[in-house]
Amino acid sequence: MTTPPWDGLLVNPELLTRYYTAVPPLREAALRSVHLSRFGPVLKLRLDLPRFADRPDPEWAEAGCDRVECQIHYLLREEDLRLRGLPGGGPVDVEHVLLPDGRLSVSARGPDVDVAFSAHDSLQVSHVSAYRSADGDPYTARRWFTSPVDRMLHSALPPTTRKPFYDHP
Repeated sequence: MTTPPWDGLLVNPELLTRYYTAVPPLREAALRSVHLSRFGPVLKLRLDLPRFADRPDPEWAEAGCDRVECQIHYLLREEDLRLRGLPGGGPVDVEHVLLPDGRLSVSARGPDVDVAFSAHDSLQVSHVSAYRSADGDPYTARRWFTSPVDRMLHSALPPTTRKPFYDHP
């Protein structure tokens, strides 16, 4: 069974394909957080894509942005979640292996963290934003969100206590 590239598993790939001629594989991606939803079996990886957009929004280019971040949503299938270490922005390689019955084996491994779980083979991406790495801390850096709602509500990443941002697409 051949696993398509990760963006081929997305139900909403247009949120990334509008910015990339080819969405980059998730190799050496900066893992910012792992979030378990309080509403059900959903796990989200928040990470910086390994390279900047090929076709950035004009405002991203004008602002000097050089990083793209997003959240990838997984609907968990099994009770096999394993987490070692803490995500802190270090690099990870995210691998997806297609399994029978619409399942997916997912792992995100790096020097500081190791996450592994089983999920449905349909992924969703949300909260796509661009920022400047030169601004220092990526948690407080000015953000240019692609979602009109995110743009209206946030100019930087909201704190983790802002549950609507982290629990809902």
